[in-house]
Amino acid sequence: MTDRPSAATFSAAACPDGETVRIAAAGEIDLATAPHLKAVVLAAIEQPIPPRDVRIDLAEVTFMDASGIGVLISGREAARCRGVGFIVQNPQGVVLRVLEVLGLTEKLTLAPARR
Repeated sequence: MTDRPSAATFSAAACPDGETVRIAAAGEIDLATAPHLKAVVLAAIEQPIPPRDVRIDLAEVTFMDASGIGVLISGREAARCRGVGFIVQNPQGVVLRVLEVLGLTEKLTLAPARR
């Protein structure tokens, strides 16, 4: 079997909203799905006219491993280099716990979801 089940159930989509791009992720972010999320995040940040903010909405994310954490950290750095705000919003359950244990709630800008 070449595809992992999480790859089939993961999605990430960018939704422009004025000067902000909201990226809604759903499912499991792991080694199989993190490259897709990274591509969506970088595409939002690296637009010819970058947005003011990129918001990563994790409300529908049920699991995140180290590769997902790496996407958040590299996305934050790419955004900083372009002068773009980078906000992680609405982490739930185990995803929030992972961010807390790693001390990332202090380093990443966390915000409640705006829908």
